[in-house]
Amino acid sequence: PSSVICTSTLELGIDVGRIDLGVQIDATTSVASMVQRLGRSGRRAGQAQAMKVYSTERETWREIPFSLLQAIAVAELWRAKWCEPVRLRTKPAHLLYQQMLSLVTERNGLRPVDLVRFFAEGPVFTGIGMEEYEMLLRHMAAQDHLQQMEDGVLIPGLAGEKIVRSYDFYAVFQSPPEVEVRAGDRSIGRVSAVLKPGACFMLAGQGWRVEQMFRDEVRVVPGAAGDKPSFGGVGGAPLHPKVAARVKEILCGTESFAYLPEATLARLEAARKTAREIGADRRILFEGDVLLPWLGTEAIETLADLFTWAGVDVESSKPPWILDLKGDVMGAAKRIAATPPSAADLAAKRERESLIRRKFDEYLP
Repeated sequence: PSSVICTSTLELGIDVGRIDLGVQIDATTSVASMVQRLGRSGRRAGQAQAMKVYSTERETWREIPFSLLQAIAVAELWRAKWCEPVRLRTKPAHLLYQQMLSLVTERNGLRPVDLVRFFAEGPVFTGIGMEEYEMLLRHMAAQDHLQQMEDGVLIPGLAGEKIVRSYDFYAVFQSPPEVEVRAGDRSIGRVSAVLKPGACFMLAGQGWRVEQMFRDEVRVVPGAAGDKPSFGGVGGAPLHPKVAARVKEILCGTESFAYLPEATLARLEAARKTAREIGADRRILFEGDVLLPWLGTEAIETLADLFTWAGVDVESSKPPWILDLKGDVMGAAKRIAATPPSAADLAAKRERESLIRRKFDEYLP
């Protein structure tokens, strides 16, 4: 038999017809992703779909194996025929930026009123108001992404032309930047990953350890025997609140799962014993500064922003299960409840880079 080791590249759009078994390292972040990966197998008549999931326990707290619990939760929600609902975004400003620059280029210039009308009267950007259109146009002009001629027509500016001419301008999805991997004077290959010194990974059939990381190049040396690859991928869908809630139900419940091997069942029971001892079914704050709220990614990140705004240092696990709070936690909670900050207040506390989530976000005001 042959094996294919891949990232989520083969999750969508690639039809390999004779796959007997899918193997997943750690839980997927979404039910939808698991369904897609499971669906790569069982595509021949009479063949069942099959997947094995291996949990590395990369993230634990009090020996609670979050990846294992998440894998069970995702599988159980799939068995219950639930999947994350599609979210309609009415303010995709990053797409509006791309489409505006694209349309101005295509039409060899447009008057501002015609450019705005083209998008404002359509069905995609219904949540974006006229003030926001004006703000975006002024920002694009200030950055020389758009230039206004004497007759009022908008054309791409010099900076805008460079962006439009880029080979990946018309692709909507963000691709991680590729860096060249070099060992001495020898080029090993290229990877799309953020790697830190000391990290180990596999490339060209060999293990490597990162020595230095530059903007477009990573310097490596051969890894030692027994070095564990530490690259777990980039990106991934946000964790839905229902998945987080199902993880808590599994941890704090007594439900058994016939598809789990004996060793995994024993690991689950050990985690459940710990959960009973610390009262995980009725508490979310532990040791005075550890918050375990059982929420999805967006809610956890908002909580982290709220406590940061209130003067508490926050560290979040990845995926976001635990918030480690340093400071006057109860005082901060009272302040948040008494005078809740606005979204602008929370954003002001963040580094600009942390707000860039999607392609073209960096060009927005």
